[in-house]
Order: sequence, then C-alpha cells, then structure tokens
Amino acid sequence: MLKRLQAWWQGLFSNEPALFNRLMAKTGGDSAVAERLIAFERRRAPQAPRAELIRRAIERLELDRR
Repeated sequence: MLKRLQAWWQGLFSNEPALFNRLMAKTGGDSAVAERLIAFERRRAPQAPRAELIRRAIERLELDRR
C-alpha cells in the first residue's frame, strides 16, 4: 500500500510541464501572469513542490472565474 501511495504521489508531481502548459492556456499565454500566480501560491505554501503550486494556481484561477 505504501509503495502505491508513493508512486501516486510522485506521479502527481512528475507532470510539471503539462501543468504549466495548462496554466499558460488559462492565462492566455501570459507567462508573467502565470509566474505571479505561482509566486502567490508559493507564499501560501513555501515548502510545496512547483508542480503542486501550479496545480493550486490552476484551481484558484478556475474558482475565481466561476
């Protein structure tokens, strides 16, 4: 069970480029906006991996646009 959980956790963060591309699409290709959103999430969770920050930025952006 622990190995499955570890594999799932690593898989969650191994797709950073795909997550960043998704964030870029949601910001209309504006990398400055994307990086500001990531920086905002970094201030909220300084120890989180970059992929997790990107995931949180996407989630926050989607929630804000509802």
